[in-house]
Amino acid sequence: GADGWYLGNRNHHGMRAMAVPGPLRQLARLGLPFLKLIHGPKASALKSVLDWSPTAFQDHFHLGITDLPFRRRLYTDPSWIDGAHRERNALFAEAAKDYDSFTLRNKLILLHAQFYLADHVFYWNHCWSRAHDLAARSPYFDATLMDFVWRLPKQNQNKMELRELAATMIPRDMAYTKKFPQSLPIGPWFRGPLKDFIQDKLSVARVNDSGLFDNKVLQPLIADHIGGGQGFGMALWAILTIIEWQELVAKGALVSSGEEDPSRRPVSLSLSR
Repeated sequence: GADGWYLGNRNHHGMRAMAVPGPLRQLARLGLPFLKLIHGPKASALKSVLDWSPTAFQDHFHLGITDLPFRRRLYTDPSWIDGAHRERNALFAEAAKDYDSFTLRNKLILLHAQFYLADHVFYWNHCWSRAHDLAARSPYFDATLMDFVWRLPKQNQNKMELRELAATMIPRDMAYTKKFPQSLPIGPWFRGPLKDFIQDKLSVARVNDSGLFDNKVLQPLIADHIGGGQGFGMALWAILTIIEWQELVAKGALVSSGEEDPSRRPVSLSLSR
């Protein structure tokens, strides 16, 4: 997709909210409890916009599950979270120096491209595709194309450039149709076909061996999710990822990028980046 051409909606709306006088923002905050009773997700979205700050781009790169509401109870040593945030903030502060001459909007877009796009979209897709003898390409991120698109005035976040081009090749109503979300059904999978899988992978013994998470907090979350309560699918996936990675490191199963053609192996993550 072409999301890398734009500033994310949360940052986009957050910057607009920053221009609203403080008393009006406070008035909007007073309405959050009532909005939450009517529509919880909308209340959460509004709160994130009202809480936005010029360093909000960091929220795109939170470390694993450090930002979950129950995070301090979940880790066996909550001080790890504070240390992780300090390291992350220092990393972004240093990187942001390269973009001091840019507007805030463009600075956030460039930081997003430097970290999120490079690490998640490019490196992650490269690893999984090569592990299955495939070659993934991202034509929307061709350097010449991105340089051109970033110079265009952005009227909104609705990818109008792509829609205008698409309208020359497909019916106009299709080109301008409403965007629909694309997400993996991790939560339903962990309640259904992968229920036994997640219970086995996050068993009491395995979690204890990791030394990272408190089973007194984690096991009730697993039971609540499987039982149809509040959805913790992505949180459980993050925890599973951390424990799997920890075990692979202990076994020496991860290879460094310096070895011969590591991307063609089933597990090919660089530990030196």
